[in-house]
Amino acid sequence: MIMKHRTTVLGIAIVTFVLVSTGAVACVNAAKPATVGGPITGGPSVATDGNMNLFYVAQGVPNPFGSNIYFMAVNPMGEGTWSSAIGTGTNPCIVWQGGTNLSIFAVGTNGALWDKQTTDDGVTWKVVTLPATSVYAGTGPAAVFAPTPFQPEGIGQTDVFYVNSASQNLMWLSLPASGNNMLQSLGGKVFATPAAAVTSFLGGSNSITVVVKGTGGRIYDRLYTSGGFDVWGKAWHDGLIGPGASLASDGVEDLALFVVGTNDRMYAAYSTDDGASWLTINGATGSGSTHSLYWATLGGATASPPAAVLYYSEYYYSPLQPTYYDYAVVVRGGDGNLWQQTPSVNAVVPTVGGPFSVPSPWYGPISGP
Repeated sequence: MIMKHRTTVLGIAIVTFVLVSTGAVACVNAAKPATVGGPITGGPSVATDGNMNLFYVAQGVPNPFGSNIYFMAVNPMGEGTWSSAIGTGTNPCIVWQGGTNLSIFAVGTNGALWDKQTTDDGVTWKVVTLPATSVYAGTGPAAVFAPTPFQPEGIGQTDVFYVNSASQNLMWLSLPASGNNMLQSLGGKVFATPAAAVTSFLGGSNSITVVVKGTGGRIYDRLYTSGGFDVWGKAWHDGLIGPGASLASDGVEDLALFVVGTNDRMYAAYSTDDGASWLTINGATGSGSTHSLYWATLGGATASPPAAVLYYSEYYYSPLQPTYYDYAVVVRGGDGNLWQQTPSVNAVVPTVGGPFSVPSPWYGPISGP
């Protein structure tokens, strides 16, 4: 990763807003880009290109024909505006595919997935034909991209995960650069939009961790390696979640898991080994089925699943080992608007006081399209 200096991601003017919540009101510092419009519907999504540019996608207020999907690119100075509607649907997600390439996946009014791609950072979009899909009501897709080693930017494989409408199984739609698409069931009984992240791709061996909300509202996960997906892990006994979850990766082995609890508050957990184990309260590591995880409380109140991405790293002691990983986490707040938090993880000594070492306020509301 490239060395980056700490900077405000969404900041030009800093003012004070109130994040509306159920039973509590939290005062935060808000940094609002130069955008206009009203609130959003459903959960937002965010991606980054490694150069501190952030890409947002959100579902606007419903109209007689459904809900329009909007896109916004925000530069490191916090400048950006929402696009015109680029499609109609629900529960969109966005994934960066190298260079100036991005894809947006969403659920159309017919209950099937659609895909629109851009090769110019969102200036123009084209429709991409997908295999027939049928998505469980109220859920959406999660998408990840793994570049092919030693190939030009934008060449690689995109993997999309969604919940089947009939069986509620987790479905895996693989979209390689060759065009030989593959769709298969990963089983399970899933009740919310899944979360996924790619790790180890810098070393040329891709792994994918998938996390879902399963029976009883508990967290289940599966790991993909060169040998395929392993079996579903045991339910995390301390992982009861509400609307859903999001995963963010450093591209090597570290994962940050962000969830919304049953109290509508945001929590985070951290893994340093592709999700095989997670840091616990006592500083040891172990599987979620046998240990009490260290859940960092990020505060606020949300009305949607979170979306998260690692958007820069800070190197203080070694050019080979980041000292901090900084994440952008976005949600639909209790007031219906888009809010963002930028928590940091101490990557050198992640167990001292818990992995999330730098508390961060919520920024918002960020005006919707």
